[in-house]
Amino acid sequence: YWGMYNLVERPDASFSGSYFGGTEEDWDGLNAGFPIGESNTGTKDAMLAQIRSGMTDNTSYQKIQGLNLDGTVNPAFDDLMDIDNYIDYMLVNFWGGTGDWPGHNYYAVCHRTPASTGFKSYIWDSEAALSTWSDLTTDNTTPSFHAGWGEPYGAMRQNAEFRLRFADHVQKQLFDDGEATPHVVSNRYLEVTTMIEDAIIAESARWGN
Repeated sequence: YWGMYNLVERPDASFSGSYFGGTEEDWDGLNAGFPIGESNTGTKDAMLAQIRSGMTDNTSYQKIQGLNLDGTVNPAFDDLMDIDNYIDYMLVNFWGGTGDWPGHNYYAVCHRTPASTGFKSYIWDSEAALSTWSDLTTDNTTPSFHAGWGEPYGAMRQNAEFRLRFADHVQKQLFDDGEATPHVVSNRYLEVTTMIEDAIIAESARWGN
């Protein structure tokens, strides 16, 4: 007996094509900011250029989503950020107090323009969440977000519309039986741990408790 295996999919360009459509060649994938396989950083560079030009005004905030100021689609603008996906990504890391992040341990992918629907952000290698790197007093919402995949958040949180949208996600997940409320989380945790309870006994016997 060797132990339990933690099987996961690698969220690269191929993964993204299988879930969101297109082929591996249609997607640019990043692992901690570096291109994966045949990917390149062109889409990332375009996104960061807009982020660094400022997101305080709503014209810029809408443009990075491929939209006009009134929210209608503008074919001349590339959609470079899936805002709802990004908010959930940041919220999970905030909630879990993820360590070794945001400058490291993240995957992000974007369909190449003009068919882009914005960068999708994936949680990765986050065993340090809710564990030895964080406790009830950990505040993971106030580090300097000027590098890594937290940089878009650092810019967009200056925008009132983004802050309101972020607050809506917080309301949905942390209140009224949301996915991050204590009893929902504990029930999910017990469901998973019950599945592996017997295997833990063998794991402990094999490797020491």
